[in-house]
Amino acid sequence: MKSLGLTLCLLLSAAFALASSASAQSVERAKQLFDDAKFADARSEFLAVQKANDRNAAAAYYLGRIATIDNDADDAIIRLFERAVQLDDGNALYHLWLGSAVGDATQRASKLKAPFMARRVKKEWERAVELDPNLVDARTHLVGFYSQAPGFMGGSMDRAREQAVEIAKRNAMRGAMARGEIAEREKNAPAEEAAYQQAITAAPDSAEGYVALADVYVRTGKASEAFATLDRYMKRNPNDRFAP
Repeated sequence: MKSLGLTLCLLLSAAFALASSASAQSVERAKQLFDDAKFADARSEFLAVQKANDRNAAAAYYLGRIATIDNDADDAIIRLFERAVQLDDGNALYHLWLGSAVGDATQRASKLKAPFMARRVKKEWERAVELDPNLVDARTHLVGFYSQAPGFMGGSMDRAREQAVEIAKRNAMRGAMARGEIAEREKNAPAEEAAYQQAITAAPDSAEGYVALADVYVRTGKASEAFATLDRYMKRNPNDRFAP
């Protein structure tokens, strides 16, 4: 009897390991389809994973990403990211995308609901940074939030500047872009121009700094400087099909 019991345990363990391995392979296959921009196929694969195991956080997260690409209803997208967070609260990316989904919905919410939703956006992005201090995307979103939101909703220029400093420690170009965004909110064109010049110096092959600087010149009535800035980028990257 002992031998039979041991055999059954071993068989069950082997079956569980095989199922877990198959599930992991399905998730990896679905992720690859997503990375290859085969979103319809990825969606089908993740739905199959979810059907086999409705507690798979990655499936909920990627289905949320695909729903965002497909412009599904706000509530449907938010529910998917909420499920991912519920299943894996320690994943910074899940909080980042949940905050972004709620943020998108906030723009279409009533004036009564918007302030409450905005606070939730802030909470999710702050949680993302707490979980992963190197998640620059979350810090960049917080710069935008802190620099735009009124004080009663958690806005603060000082906190925006703190995030810009932290971003610069990790990515000089994006830190400079964050400083430029803050300067724009403060209507400080000289500081904005200086920040985007620094962004170009930090990453001369990236279009971001050039486009932002050209925009400053357009807004301040310096059309010739705007065209010259874009020409600088084109001369450096003549084969960029997506050049401004």
